[in-house]
Amino acid sequence: MKLQNVALYILFLTGFISCIALEDDFSPSISSDSFLNDTYYYKDSFQLNITFTDNVLIEEAQVTIGKVDASLDSTDLEFTFDSVFTTQARLLILDSAILIPAYVSTGEYFLALRNTDTGGNIIADTTYFMVGTDTLSPSLSDLTVMSAIEGNQENTAYCRGEYLALSGLISDNIGINKVGVQIGTSSPRYFLADGENITLESIVENQIFISDSLANGVYDLTISMEDVFGNVKTEVQSINVNCDDVPAQFVSYAETNGIEIPSDRVVLMFPGENFSLSSLIFEDEGGLDSMRLEVSYISVPSAVGSAGTVVEAPVVNLALDGATTVDLATLTTFNFGFNQTGVDAGETIFVNVKVKDQEQTWDNASFFRFSLVAREDLAPSINITDLIFNESKEYIPENTVQELTLTEDLNISIEGKVDENVGLSSITYTFTDDYGYNAPMTSTFTDFTTYPVDLGVMFGNVSFPIRQSLDHEGVLIYTLEVVATDIKGQVDTVTYNFSVNYSQPGR
Repeated sequence: MKLQNVALYILFLTGFISCIALEDDFSPSISSDSFLNDTYYYKDSFQLNITFTDNVLIEEAQVTIGKVDASLDSTDLEFTFDSVFTTQARLLILDSAILIPAYVSTGEYFLALRNTDTGGNIIADTTYFMVGTDTLSPSLSDLTVMSAIEGNQENTAYCRGEYLALSGLISDNIGINKVGVQIGTSSPRYFLADGENITLESIVENQIFISDSLANGVYDLTISMEDVFGNVKTEVQSINVNCDDVPAQFVSYAETNGIEIPSDRVVLMFPGENFSLSSLIFEDEGGLDSMRLEVSYISVPSAVGSAGTVVEAPVVNLALDGATTVDLATLTTFNFGFNQTGVDAGETIFVNVKVKDQEQTWDNASFFRFSLVAREDLAPSINITDLIFNESKEYIPENTVQELTLTEDLNISIEGKVDENVGLSSITYTFTDDYGYNAPMTSTFTDFTTYPVDLGVMFGNVSFPIRQSLDHEGVLIYTLEVVATDIKGQVDTVTYNFSVNYSQPGR
């Protein structure tokens, strides 16, 4: 490689003597502030600071750089410089920077200087220097190591089979040849490279993973960088392999209404009742992979010994992205129940939640499963605890005739409740006498928010009157009836009969 176009700053100073020609017996001179017996390497640079002078006039100045023994060159690339400056001046200054090219032949070089004046006087000077090959190793800056799994990038431990994302900037003054990555004592994996500045992630591209053969522990992640001249630099960073071989673990659950799943995993529910999970937590130290929700609806068998019809709901699959702890109830809905009507006792909803970590398959996945079974929708049940006669409580058996002897008007009110396991349609009370002296008292209630229904609260201040004096001869029967009907049309009725003899003496 000929170094021809080197920037030169040459100052010519010409001085004139008298017109009388005198014989020049003085030799010219050379002074140089350049190197002396130094060694330079590829892409090093040095300054040429050379001054040529003469007492009369300089005729020719020559600067030559070359190999001392060019026959020993091991490369076709040449590092030479040969320039002749012709001038008529008393001072010539050469100030230039010289760059050692890469790949030139190494060894001893010379810098030869020659100054010839107009009188034929010559002075020469030679300095020697060495050119060595590249000795600078590559460097790696801003090295980072993290999991290539999106949901696991904050973790400081990695699991077997987990891919790593490596990043950093590799630099070399000449050129990078290859990069090796090694975990522990495993064989390094090499990646070819080309360039002076390259990113680690562009070479490795998430191809490094934790071997299945590595046990839990701390290992050295070694990154070796070699340039085109064989200079090698290594960077080491510790990584923690902590892959718990225990499968994904169920932690806890919570149901919105406080319903607990018994040990037999069967929850008995009335039609219209709702079962909703507000929390369902799984965890795994090595990272959870995915979740699958399977729901089956099973009808009651039509005959003894036969199987019910099974209807499978669409399967729900969710990625868990390597997270170590997940509340599945925040990712999807776990809400199940039976309609209030049209449901047969024994109908079943089977719920199977599967969760697997990064080493499990669906066949051996962890699970959380339970069954919801419809209870029989029973008829409502009216339970009258007391009848209140003018603020005096008394238990009266239902469906009997209670004979009353009155000394004053009587007002009857009710204390009791109505139990219902699904839903009431209505509650009606009716109070009549068998001769129709009083207009029938009747009212129907249809708004029910909670069960059981408190009759005293629902009826409020309603009371059923029986007068002490009435223009009637003989026995008069008063009837109080309470009827509860559920949404399925099932009915419970309670009847009280009160007998008053208005023909008794003294009345």
